[in-house]
Amino acid sequence: MSLKKIVFFLLFASLSYAQEILFILQDAGETQALLPVLEKLEQENKKFTVLAAGVAQDLLQGKLWMEKLPIDKSWQRSATFSEATLKQIIQAHPAKKVVSGVAFELHGQLLQAYAQQGSTTFAFWDNINYEGSDPYFATAQKVAHVAQNVLTPRAAFEKHLPHATVVGQPSIELWAKTLHQIDVKAVKARLPFLKSDQPVLLFIGGYGKEYEEAFDLFLKVAELPELQKYAQAIAFHPKMGGNFEREHLPAKAYLLEPKYGVSTQEAIALADIVVCHQSSVGVQAAAAGKRVIYLVPSHQTYTNPAIEQKIAQTATSANEFCQALQAQSKSNDDPFVAWGMPQNSVERIYNLLVQE
Repeated sequence: MSLKKIVFFLLFASLSYAQEILFILQDAGETQALLPVLEKLEQENKKFTVLAAGVAQDLLQGKLWMEKLPIDKSWQRSATFSEATLKQIIQAHPAKKVVSGVAFELHGQLLQAYAQQGSTTFAFWDNINYEGSDPYFATAQKVAHVAQNVLTPRAAFEKHLPHATVVGQPSIELWAKTLHQIDVKAVKARLPFLKSDQPVLLFIGGYGKEYEEAFDLFLKVAELPELQKYAQAIAFHPKMGGNFEREHLPAKAYLLEPKYGVSTQEAIALADIVVCHQSSVGVQAAAAGKRVIYLVPSHQTYTNPAIEQKIAQTATSANEFCQALQAQSKSNDDPFVAWGMPQNSVERIYNLLVQE
């Protein structure tokens, strides 16, 4: 038998005993989006494992199919494994199909290594934008070009990624379906600083220098006379501990501390106005019919389909925020149609992964 045939035989034998599907999840966006897919795989008794790192470990805590990678929340976006560690992971977790997010260069490193072992690789792009000023996008573009298959939320990605398959975005779709099922009165009852009939302005936290600049703008917005009738609540980013927001908390605002047991989705359900910086949660809220205003400091640039279709608004100053507050949304279109985003995304992704 020739060396080439021996290598092929060994590779085939290895993959025949490999895990059917391996997920590599690290960021909140990809993990929350793919969780319904994982739950469907579990319900259908499909074999899969999730290697979780960073925030994903918290979000998937207690799941029997989750195993931890030696990575915490401080892992840098550009950091990668040593060759020795990479080899250990692949040997410990052989897989026929490998699915990762695109938020860290580590994902691209693992996808490339698994492809060399004969695995079929998929990169799931959770953000509905292809471009942006956040470092996420430059990393995502690198990872997407390494993967054999890219699963994207909207048709607009196809002009950038010819190998893209448009599957939709489960987080956005499920939020739109379930947000109105939340018992808002019960959520308010957990927040002692809220009056039962008081309108709520919710600020969604982020991280990074640009976010901190946007938070400075929010401090000015919070003082607007037009906002004094609102209870102002702040939800910090799940990747962060809320220390920045605690140190700069507006005088009349309240931080949604873990002790209240209120999820981001529950907070949005009770909010009359959702304010954020560059958060994809703003898009989810807009898709569910919430009033959303993005804070974009004048020297920053940011857009997304919700903004482009006038389903969400932007403000570069406290004065513009006041104007946005008085204005009405200019579009009553179905967001999913307007954004070129198909529905039934869980089924679409599931079928792609289980087909032979």
